[in-house]
Amino acid sequence: MTAAAARSFTPREPREASQCLARIFGPTIADFTSRVHNISRSGMLLDHGGQLSVGDVIFAELPGLGNVLGEIVRLKESAAGVKFSAPINLGAYRLALETGS
Repeated sequence: MTAAAARSFTPREPREASQCLARIFGPTIADFTSRVHNISRSGMLLDHGGQLSVGDVIFAELPGLGNVLGEIVRLKESAAGVKFSAPINLGAYRLALETGS
């Protein structure tokens, strides 16, 4: 059995493409603005320019949601995978994007 076959995987939440900007900040990183590539109830993929490391705890200021707590769980090239500390309300996020609020 390979290592990949031995691991049990939790199914990912469905992702939605997104093109919003989010303010990213935290106790160990400098504030910056990032483009969100995709988002789900449990996490998101965003751009980073080398400011982030796996394990960093961040807040993401997202439309309709305010400051959402998350952790950087993976880095690939210029993208960072974030796992939210609690599921988010995608309906409120979508509504804020649609109405510009």
